[in-house]
Amino acid sequence: MEKPDVSVVIPAKNSETFLPSTLKSLEAQTLKPKSIIVVDDGSSDNTAKVSEEHGALTIRMPDIGRYATGTPHIAKVINRGMKEALKQDSDYVMISGSDDIFPRTYIEKIVEELEKNDRLVMASGYVVGEPWDTRNPRGGGRVIRTSFLRMVGLYPLNFGWETYPIFKALSLGLEAKAFPVPFHSSRPSSRNPIKYYYLGKGMKVLNYWSLHAWGRIMLVFFHHPLEGSWMLSGYLSESSTYMDLKGFVSGQQKRDFLRRIRRVMMNSL
Repeated sequence: MEKPDVSVVIPAKNSETFLPSTLKSLEAQTLKPKSIIVVDDGSSDNTAKVSEEHGALTIRMPDIGRYATGTPHIAKVINRGMKEALKQDSDYVMISGSDDIFPRTYIEKIVEELEKNDRLVMASGYVVGEPWDTRNPRGGGRVIRTSFLRMVGLYPLNFGWETYPIFKALSLGLEAKAFPVPFHSSRPSSRNPIKYYYLGKGMKVLNYWSLHAWGRIMLVFFHHPLEGSWMLSGYLSESSTYMDLKGFVSGQQKRDFLRRIRRVMMNSL
């Protein structure tokens, strides 16, 4: 039986320090990628040169001249790589951060989970040292069925773009999951307040249930007041929402909340 094909897409900007370790970990996979596509997002360092030296297909994009992490621009960068991956007709497309380091069996284990369940269209592992939820495959390390991408399209160029395909899959009766398959990041996640503004904006455009959104904002504010304030500002900003998910996300969050309440009540009896 032939093994599934996986094309890997890596958005990268000024990543010459971290990218070699990411590429080496992908090259050493037991299920070797059909191709590795690095999309250089206007780097001012040797990111593209490092990519080419490792034999990756390298796509160069112009520098937009501003902070873009968390914005729809990153979706545009990833989409550029996914368009190339779809041309290769692989069974799966994997998104990797330019600083992610995967154990040798990572791709094989995630693809095995996908192959077990036809309804599972998106899956990932988790980054060691970071919180994770089985219901939320993370952006880096995410493996997506190409048939799902062809059906619903690439990442939307709107805020909340990384979470949108998870809810879209669920709205279609499909599944998206994270599994206990660990990997590492060589660059710790930052707490830039602007990122929290974009997180708040993402909740707004994805039509989060207001109680759920306010709860998340207050939780962040309690631990990190500055970031919580930015998150609130993003949530209250004017945004173009996803009409195809209107009612679905808030309804699911309400049902999850009621299930938790019932569970607590049953456990207290």
